[in-house]
Amino acid sequence: MTPPLPRAALTAEPIPARNIEIVQRIQQGEKRYLLAAEYGLTKPSITMIGRRAGIPPYTRPGRKK
Repeated sequence: MTPPLPRAALTAEPIPARNIEIVQRIQQGEKRYLLAAEYGLTKPSITMIGRRAGIPPYTRPGRKK
C-alpha cells in the first residue's frame, strides 16, 4: 500500500480562473446573488470563494455610495 498524501497536498490545488474572476467582480462591488445566477453556483458558494480570498461576508468593497 502507498502511504496517504499529506493534508496540505490535498488542499494545495490551483485556483480556477473562474474563482479569480469572481473575486475581482466582488471587489468591484457586484452583488453575490447576481454572480451566483450568472455562474450557476449558489450564493453561499460565491461567498465562500470571496472569504477564501480575504473578503468578509456581507460586504461589497467596491460599491459606489
